[in-house]
Amino acid sequence: MRSTRSSAAEQQVRRHRPSSARARAAAGCRCQIELTTDLNLAALVRHADPESVHNTTMRTAKPLPHWETGPVTLMGDAIHTMIPAGSSAGTALRDAALLCRRITARTGSLRDAVHAYETEMLDYGFAMVERSLRSAS
Repeated sequence: MRSTRSSAAEQQVRRHRPSSARARAAAGCRCQIELTTDLNLAALVRHADPESVHNTTMRTAKPLPHWETGPVTLMGDAIHTMIPAGSSAGTALRDAALLCRRITARTGSLRDAVHAYETEMLDYGFAMVERSLRSAS
């Protein structure tokens, strides 16, 4: 049976839960760091809304050969979806930076710059997919 008295950890959860959406957004990073380092995980889970937890299927992309470069390209999870391992967003940002560099430094056509981006992105993007799979097993 659960005690009616609040533990110090539970009181800290309440203290770090700002009342307005704006205050929660502003304090988000600070609270997340404090909650993950200072609190008992069990207290945090007890305050979670059970209706907010759902099962999901994890999917990952399979390596693809390069396609014919056209007027549209892909980046991030649109091309190299990976399981959550902390590297997906970083890889998408790397894609964006590389595409930007290839376009701004181009000496040939725009399509040639995009082709150069796609070729390089496919190599490191699917290497990251493989790495995320290894880290999950």
